[in-house]
Amino acid sequence: MNETKIIGEEITLRYLPTDLFTTEYFSVHFVLPLREDTVSAYSLLAKMFKRGCRAYPSQGSFAKRLEELYASSLGISVTKQGERQVLSLGMDFLSSRFVFDGADIGREACALLCDVLCDPYLENGAFPLGWVEREKTALKDQLRATLNDKRAYAMKRCREIMCAGEAYSLALEGTEDRIDAITSASLTALYKKMLSEAQVEIFYIGSEEEAVAEERARALVKAIGERSPKRNTTVFSPCVDTVKRVTESVDALQGKLAMGFRTAITENARVAEKDALLLFNIIYGSSPISKLFMNVREKLSLCYYCASRNDNQKGVLFVQSGVENEKAENAESEILLQLKEIQDGRVTEDEMLAAKQAFRDLTRSVSDSPSTLEQWYLTRTMQGDNRTPEQMNEAINALSVEDVARAARGVRLDTVFFLAGNAKEGEVTVNGELH
Repeated sequence: MNETKIIGEEITLRYLPTDLFTTEYFSVHFVLPLREDTVSAYSLLAKMFKRGCRAYPSQGSFAKRLEELYASSLGISVTKQGERQVLSLGMDFLSSRFVFDGADIGREACALLCDVLCDPYLENGAFPLGWVEREKTALKDQLRATLNDKRAYAMKRCREIMCAGEAYSLALEGTEDRIDAITSASLTALYKKMLSEAQVEIFYIGSEEEAVAEERARALVKAIGERSPKRNTTVFSPCVDTVKRVTESVDALQGKLAMGFRTAITENARVAEKDALLLFNIIYGSSPISKLFMNVREKLSLCYYCASRNDNQKGVLFVQSGVENEKAENAESEILLQLKEIQDGRVTEDEMLAAKQAFRDLTRSVSDSPSTLEQWYLTRTMQGDNRTPEQMNEAINALSVEDVARAARGVRLDTVFFLAGNAKEGEVTVNGELH
């Protein structure tokens, strides 16, 4: 069971009652536009919330307060959903069923999350300059770490080339220039803009009554104050006739092949179409029983790894593979051949059953923790789909080979990016030293 209620302007509360956990979970998600001029700043803003609030202005005092609340924990993250950036704060705290000293841990923990979000520590009306500069350095280090990860870099470049001019091409860290341009004043102004304009999704997961969950959510809404919300959308781009190809080289032994595809999924696609593409992706390359794993990697030994990932929120699909330079062309051909196999309906009953079982296993794990349960429904919400895991599992189980083949026929290659390894055995440099 789950209940959804509108409790403010573009503010929704989703109440998910369960007694599976010893803790309760209260979270708030700000759905924001993914834009070049704000993506770095919103990622930096999330780091400001980790430092505490006006009542507990140091990380030490804030950590002590969490410990006093029976070791409650606050999680903060920034993710990308289609062409939307989502800044999330979630408080995990002990359920009242296990508190025997009369303390209202739930009320105090939710109030603390509210303080972090709505009453941050400011100096002269802005986030402290020292905090901002330190977190800018940390965010740039995070960006550089991504660039140094060859697998992540190949995926980043493929996405940038494929989606040039589209918000989807942006990395959550943004660029160093954008990070450098952030000031405490500009960050504080963006924070206020977020409170006013973002679409807000609130979740309450636990054993408390719905009335209690709603009371705590409404207290947060009241603290946020007056709003002038704006809705954010994702642009779905059509397939292209000419495949874009880019090759770069890197000081490494192994090459990285990233292939980007457009799918037939659009903003108005029916859930049945999205379900068929999801099942197609399991059969194609997102599981150990997939055609890419069993054929490209295991049978033909053309790569070290080969996997696919689709994003129905943007209508794109990517295949990533680690290959030796001389095998890259054959690996690409075989990856496309396996796609053609599915497009032509050459999927065995055993493959269908295994893929549906893989999805059943996924739906069973949704209730393993409050965070996985929350992520399931948040992702569904972003797609305008409110089905439970059980309802979606039934829909997936009803799909046929022809449904999967039809979904596959809408998948078209758009971009091929190859990061070629130019080092020889024993000549890879690490931190400037020859190995």
